[in-house]
Amino acid sequence: MAQVYDLNQYNIFYITAQSKSFSKAAEKLNITQPAVSYSIKKLEESLNTKLFDRTSSGIKLTHAGKTLFYYVEKSHVSILSGIKVIKELNSGEINELNIGVPTHVGTYFFTTCISVFNKKYPNIKVNIVDKKTSEMIEMIQSKELDLLIDTDLAKMDDNNLVVKKIREFTGIFVAKKGVFPDYENKTLLSKEFAKLPIILPSQDTRTRKVIDSFFRRYNIALNPIIENNSSPIGKKLIEKGLGVGWMIDEFVKEELQTSEFVEIKPAVEQLKISLSIMYQQENLNSIIQDFIKILKNESN
Repeated sequence: MAQVYDLNQYNIFYITAQSKSFSKAAEKLNITQPAVSYSIKKLEESLNTKLFDRTSSGIKLTHAGKTLFYYVEKSHVSILSGIKVIKELNSGEINELNIGVPTHVGTYFFTTCISVFNKKYPNIKVNIVDKKTSEMIEMIQSKELDLLIDTDLAKMDDNNLVVKKIREFTGIFVAKKGVFPDYENKTLLSKEFAKLPIILPSQDTRTRKVIDSFFRRYNIALNPIIENNSSPIGKKLIEKGLGVGWMIDEFVKEELQTSEFVEIKPAVEQLKISLSIMYQQENLNSIIQDFIKILKNESN
């Protein structure tokens, strides 16, 4: 059975806690002070706990009151965000979302994000762009893109460009089981690993730059025999036994569990890749914010 509660009581509690005064809260809410006191009393009774202590300078939250305020404040912000989104949608201010995401980054989870977003905002057109990272950064700066999703995006000199880390992935090298039997279940020395036929993301991708920089720390020069910008294509090349390919571990989780693929381990630390987003602060609206929330939820 659904729990029924009076949202107005929680709103009065929230304003009173912010105001630190029953009289000031009454002024802000345009009601009488006794009405504020009565509402707080009824809320305390329903929760069976005291929410405010009276002091010489006014009122202050009890420990229980502080705990409740933490959650009510979150709800208050969410409600205001929802009101803002509806107003923007009704006014026709937002009718499309332009997102830049490289194929090798977006394959694993991005389609799920789009599906969730589309169900919530069926009338907003989503345009997906896949270009070089440098080109997409320029498109963010010119406001041709609303949001850029890529790996290990660096902070820019432009103070209006915001870069945030969403989550971290582990990058590994895998091969089809049986293709390189001498290198399975062992850690390879640098020279051994460098001789293998390597499959990597293209040189113009941010991910590739991170990989190359990481291996230079170990004096390992990777000379791939195949470069591509698509994780699904990279996986197919590995399935054909054409080389040892770099992959996000979660993208080949099933193949590793079924032993179709095996991990080929160079004698280095695990390579961590950060999934990052970039947007213009002044271009940020409630729809972009909501998509970022979906992205965070679906990528974890």
